Amino acid sequence: MITVNVLALAAVVTAIALAGNTWWSLPPAPRLAVLSARTAFVGHDAGHAQTAAGRRANRALELLPEVADHPAT
Repeated sequence: MITVNVLALAAVVTAIALAGNTWWSLPPAPRLAVLSARTAFVGHDAGHAQTAAGRRANRALELLPEVADHPAT
C-alpha cells in the first residue's frame, strides 16, 4: 500500500508540474488531496508502530521522516 501510494503521489505531482500554471493543473488536484491525506494517515500510524507486521519494519518506517528531514551531508 505504501509503495502504490508513493508512486501515485509522484505521478500526480508530476502531472501538476507538467501542467504548470494553467487550468489543466486543476483536474489532478483532488487526487493530490486524497493521496496527501493517505500519506498523512500512514505517517501517523507509523508513529504508533501500527503499519507493518514486524517490529523492525515498523521502526524503519517510523524513522523514515527523520531521514527525510535530516539528510546525510
